[in-house]
Amino acid sequence: MLAATGILLLTGAPATAASRDTYLQCLTNFEIYAETIWHAASYSGAPSDSGYWGDGGSSGNGGIRGNSGIAVAYAVLLIAQPGNAKNTTRLNHLRQALNYDAATHVTGTNLCEDGNHWGWSSSTSTDWQTPEWSGSMGLACVLAQAQLPAATVQGVQRVLASEATHRASIAPASGYVSDTKAEENGWDSNVLALSAAWLSTNASAATWLNAAKQYMANTYTLAVTNGDPLASWITTVTLYPSWALENHGFFHPTYEMVAGMSLGDSLLMARLSNPTVATQLQAFAEHNILGVWTNALTFGLFDSGEFAYPAGLDWELHDYEQNSYIAWLAAHFNDPLARWADGQLAQLVLTRQLVNGNGEFVGPSGGGFYREAVEARRTAIAWLHWSNADYPTGPTNIPAPSFKYFPDVDIIMQRSPYGFASICYGPQTNGSSPRIMAMVEAPSPASFPTNVFVASPLEPGVIGFGALGSPTAARLVSLSTNSNGFQAELQITNGNNGTTEVYFNSVGAAVGIVEVSYPASGVEGGSAGSFDTGIENDPLCGGSRLLEWAGGSATITNMTGAARNITNNWLCVSGRYGLAAGPAGYFNYLAASTYNRLGAAQDTLSFITQDQLGPRYAVYFPGQNAAQTASNASLIRWSVTSSNYVLTFPGPSGTTGQIVAALGPPPAPYPPYTLPVSSITGSSYQSSYPPTNAVDGNFSDFWVSSGTSPGQGPTTNHPEWLLVTFPRRVALSRFQVYPRTTNGGYGPKDLQLWLNGASVYQGTMAPTTTLDVTLSPPAYATNAELYITSSYDPANPTNSRNVQVIEWVLMERAQPGTYGDWALRQFNDAQLADPTVSAALADPDGDGAPNLLEFAMGGNPLQVDPTNCAIQSVSATAGQFKLRFRERIGLIGVTRTFLLSTNLTSWTSVTALSVTPVQTLGDIQLLEALFSAPPGQTFYRVGYTE
Repeated sequence: MLAATGILLLTGAPATAASRDTYLQCLTNFEIYAETIWHAASYSGAPSDSGYWGDGGSSGNGGIRGNSGIAVAYAVLLIAQPGNAKNTTRLNHLRQALNYDAATHVTGTNLCEDGNHWGWSSSTSTDWQTPEWSGSMGLACVLAQAQLPAATVQGVQRVLASEATHRASIAPASGYVSDTKAEENGWDSNVLALSAAWLSTNASAATWLNAAKQYMANTYTLAVTNGDPLASWITTVTLYPSWALENHGFFHPTYEMVAGMSLGDSLLMARLSNPTVATQLQAFAEHNILGVWTNALTFGLFDSGEFAYPAGLDWELHDYEQNSYIAWLAAHFNDPLARWADGQLAQLVLTRQLVNGNGEFVGPSGGGFYREAVEARRTAIAWLHWSNADYPTGPTNIPAPSFKYFPDVDIIMQRSPYGFASICYGPQTNGSSPRIMAMVEAPSPASFPTNVFVASPLEPGVIGFGALGSPTAARLVSLSTNSNGFQAELQITNGNNGTTEVYFNSVGAAVGIVEVSYPASGVEGGSAGSFDTGIENDPLCGGSRLLEWAGGSATITNMTGAARNITNNWLCVSGRYGLAAGPAGYFNYLAASTYNRLGAAQDTLSFITQDQLGPRYAVYFPGQNAAQTASNASLIRWSVTSSNYVLTFPGPSGTTGQIVAALGPPPAPYPPYTLPVSSITGSSYQSSYPPTNAVDGNFSDFWVSSGTSPGQGPTTNHPEWLLVTFPRRVALSRFQVYPRTTNGGYGPKDLQLWLNGASVYQGTMAPTTTLDVTLSPPAYATNAELYITSSYDPANPTNSRNVQVIEWVLMERAQPGTYGDWALRQFNDAQLADPTVSAALADPDGDGAPNLLEFAMGGNPLQVDPTNCAIQSVSATAGQFKLRFRERIGLIGVTRTFLLSTNLTSWTSVTALSVTPVQTLGDIQLLEALFSAPPGQTFYRVGYTE
């Protein structure tokens, strides 16, 4: 039999942190939701007297992990509210949940609801995760041990001993590029620390204790260990030299906090079960905790208590799962900044619960049950940290202005009294698409903790957008600091379309950005917006966004899909987020139609420049209302010299900021524009994701083919397709396919483009990168078909379920029959850019016929041949006169005029009696014009004007 030797330690000085009571209120609120997802285990072969929260599965986050996490929350409720009328139900559910976990482990005699065991030797469970699952189960049992049957306690201890013995046989993992092992080592210490303390009389306890020290010491580790008191224990590297942490291929503050949080969990578990053993673990649990906090994480702390995610986020926004980490820093280390952040976070957690209204922490925008369970566990542990605080009271500091550059993960961050600004310019080290983005956030409002956030970490966002398309790579050209912030220059690559030079100047009270496009040869650019900014708009943020501009305002209700174009040089969002942009154009605000990112609904604010390939600027005024934004916008100065673009904008306390950007190349003629579509049909679709989503210009929705099971995606024998018809004949010059990039991409892989039933393009596109194809020369068509024979599916890489397309954009540079369409087919890129060659009145071949006449009459502008433009007299009946001339069939945008003169000096227009085709020569026709015969000698000519 496994024996328990520790006691519950709840006898220290009472904590005075107000957040402890707030967290307890959150747990009682959560109980309302938890009761709705409780299941008595009644399936065939279920353990007796057992049940579970969630799905009861042997693997995944919604099974044993979620069940054990909620068990911790219920155990805290039991000990925090003795005598509560709900305690009978709480204890029954807690006992049954622990019985379920213990009996279905690989050391037990029963199977989970899905027919499998869980645990370190189970083929369906993730080996390195089970130490955390069993640690939660053990902590819940320790807390309520006095109220639980001996059989339940013994079952839990059996599982802990098995998991601890297995984990002790494995060395801590090492790795810091792309996939840090800090988190894994941290939470793998849970079962080792708890087992060593709670089961201290077990023959293996010393082995577990030693392994716990190894895992703790190797959670936060650097390559250089000089001066580290635990250097002899360190066998791993889990952090970059700058103390930054990377997971999922990018800088990930959440994982950096989870690693340290897990060490706090482990020490807390040991303290609650055996303080003597905990004392031996303390130095190991504290290893590099403050180093990470002060050298990395504090720089991303908003003044709301939430953390910034400068490289974006791949899970729930505002789930506040860092609360137990912050509580540990405050209660155990007495860190003044953490103590302040803890008070803020507790209020944010409660506020989001109240918005949800049913006890959920994250709610309908989140990742489902397991996210609720994770936050319930961490909120319960935050309460335990304060109930056992080493420093119940202490000093409190608010975040101070700061600047941090992480060169090893390509992150720049600045916090000022006016808000927060950051840049991410690096590639994802796991091979996924680069995360190129910037973010500007306003200070928290006076209404804190309600309606706290304005901007959301749109990825990619703010920098590098526009006519050249989405950013695909970036490099830092220069970086320097100034008295109020920093200046940076980046060169951003926009696929094959060219590069964008980005100049960024943050002076705290304002953030100025200038972008200059350098298109590749032959690229004219598209009509996409610039400075795309994510605006959070959901019930957590008040349910709507007020937009104000000069002479107008509008309220955008959340998740309506509403769109608004605003022709103005400034805009203010929610009365505290100003933005000015130019030199000419308009703002486009597009509301999300649903929760479109985990944890939030994200609207998009863009600036559409009038000159798509011309230079552009934006100045953000975080924290400023409409009147302040209007006043500051009036002080912005934009000028162009022979070599530079200069942006001057107001800074703090009457100062100014300035950006001097190098002059870019002149824009190419005939830039592409998006073609209108008369209709679209698809091979198949799901009811909520019709083909029309793919051509509506809305990047928040998408088309999905009908498949839902592996093997139902497109194949060569079963292709999926989209077919559009145009309202007229078009000259297709370019098309783009935007795949759905979530979770690694679900878009097309192998595809073709068919025009009027003929294939004009065949290729393969990447899973998360827009396919952008230029057709040279443009191709004429009345319909186009996107023909897809394979697609990406991260869960089924060789057997996709369907194909998903956000947008299929078809573009034209000039309408068929126009001078522009003809010029695109006659001249190369260099000639098009030279008006002495390609302008309508230029005569590059010197034959006396300007280009417009060559176009209208079927000549070659680069080959001397004056006869093409000659007119001929032909015989006619008495009193009439005829002449013949060549003319292109289907001229558009050109007016023909007949002119006559008696002296070759003065010319007047004359109307022909008739104009009749007499011969067709391909796309040229020979026309015959009939006139009344003049009384004397007369000269005739044919003229054309645009």
